Amino acid sequence: MNVMCVLINEIPEFIKILVSVLFGMFGKHLYDVIKDKIELSKEKKFILKYLRESKAYLPNIKDEYINVRKVIEQGGEGVFEVKLFEGFDTHVLKSFSFPRYFEMFKENAFILFSIYNMVEKLKGNLPIDIYNDYRLKTLDYNREVIKSDNDLYKSLLVQQKKIAIQTCDLKAGEIDKIKEKINSLLNIK
Repeated sequence: MNVMCVLINEIPEFIKILVSVLFGMFGKHLYDVIKDKIELSKEKKFILKYLRESKAYLPNIKDEYINVRKVIEQGGEGVFEVKLFEGFDTHVLKSFSFPRYFEMFKENAFILFSIYNMVEKLKGNLPIDIYNDYRLKTLDYNREVIKSDNDLYKSLLVQQKKIAIQTCDLKAGEIDKIKEKINSLLNIK
């Protein structure tokens, strides 16, 4: 009976400790949730600001594709800017994980993924690359034309010119699509 009395007297103290622990755990969890929401909000604002400011570089990049197109059309030589993606690169976009982007933007994260992929593809086919590829191929064909004066090589020159011009047009169009996607992401709150 003595043991039973001791247990009954100890229950209120045990409940006090249990309630204190539960309140502490709940408070810590609530703090972590609020802290994560604040960090998520700051990260989202950072990404949106980066996209807003990077959008200003897109006309310059598009102009370079147009310049390369004109030079190829006219058959001239040109000097082109190589540092096109200095102000707009995917390094900043790589700083967060894709699941984190999904937390920030929900289903609209796929728009951001699309922007990321389009910029990466453009970086692999810069205006200078298109121009250099065109020049190398046409130089090879020109050598063959001089040697053989063959109509086949002349048609290949024309074909290479068309391909280079179409590639420039395609890439300039992709710049417009990137701009549209950025605008759509910026308009979503």
